[in-house]
Amino acid sequence: LLNSRKEMTDRTIEALRTLEDAGIGVVICTGRSFLSFKPFMDELNPSFPIILQNGAVILSKDGRILRQSILRSDVVEKLFELFGLKDSIIFTFSKTSPDRFTGGFSDENPFMKYVDSTRKLMKFVDDPKNILRMNIEFIEVGIFRKKWMGVEILEKLNSVNLSGEVSLIVSNFLSDTGFFEIFGPEVSKGRALKFLEKHLGISTKKMVFIGDNYNDIDAMRIAGLSVAMGNSPDEVKKVADMVVPSCDEEGVSYLVREMMRGGLK
Repeated sequence: LLNSRKEMTDRTIEALRTLEDAGIGVVICTGRSFLSFKPFMDELNPSFPIILQNGAVILSKDGRILRQSILRSDVVEKLFELFGLKDSIIFTFSKTSPDRFTGGFSDENPFMKYVDSTRKLMKFVDDPKNILRMNIEFIEVGIFRKKWMGVEILEKLNSVNLSGEVSLIVSNFLSDTGFFEIFGPEVSKGRALKFLEKHLGISTKKMVFIGDNYNDIDAMRIAGLSVAMGNSPDEVKKVADMVVPSCDEEGVSYLVREMMRGGLK
């Protein structure tokens, strides 16, 4: 939905409203937290549930929690022991700032542009114990590591018997670094779609899913029609049924026009 400047254009908003006017429900499915996506929710005023934080939180259209997967505090403590606070972000579900905590970042971290854009939602802490003492519900521990360390991360989780307690999602790669997100059990966008299938009574085979990154792949595999934005990594495009123009080229608007004129089979 957002272009490379992290904006939702008027044409994209108009396209989504066109769908709703035609009786086609629009469900927002994002890796962002409530506070991070709230400005766009206010613009859209969605009439269907909202999937946040890669499916760890699903809200009704009026903001009630329909589904939430929590990382237990003892699990978070083990994750601190494994990965530390440096180049890590601990996310909560909160409707007031801050909703994330960190011990700081390496100067060479290629995700610093993202970090800088979310500093107003972030609190810096020196000691993990200060976070664990807070009366908050943990949703996610995100860690920035070299992309080739994915297997090592899994091995570390297995070494302390956490593989069944958590879900590991790779959201994005920049240069040689990946953002690895560790959630509670059974979290993914695909699982969120399966939840909505039961909640709304709509088969996933009747859903159109649009994505542009690695955390969209499992949802693409179960949706009736999967669509990749033109700016998606090649691995994502290979899974999709079709590819539309990029986020900067109004790909969502293009897709909606094709749907409305019957150009999709």
